[in-house]
Amino acid sequence: MNIAIASILLLVGFLNFYPLIGLQGSARLAALYGLPVDGADLTILMRHRALMFGLVGGFIMSAAFVPEWRGLAFAAGFISMLGFVALAWAEGGYNGFVAKVVMADIVGSLALLVALVLHLSRTD
Repeated sequence: MNIAIASILLLVGFLNFYPLIGLQGSARLAALYGLPVDGADLTILMRHRALMFGLVGGFIMSAAFVPEWRGLAFAAGFISMLGFVALAWAEGGYNGFVAKVVMADIVGSLALLVALVLHLSRTD
């Protein structure tokens, strides 16, 4: 069971970690989200977003190896992914690239829920 929990945390962590490639600049960010990232202000904000996702993803992946961190990792993952889904649904009108992120976050949240149930039901 611990291997299943750790595996899910690694997968969900990577899902959150992947946007870190946006640190490479506006061209990479535009490719990730299918929208122009024009100007220094928006580039800075989006690169910072990439950095924050890298931190969240890295923490979730670390929790695969440090069980004591898992409670916080579950919380961070759910807040990050479900928060994005809620914001997207509330705003509406997003493009196909963002729709893929929404779907990935829904799938990631469901996987994280499975890991949480396994974590809470373990007997070790």
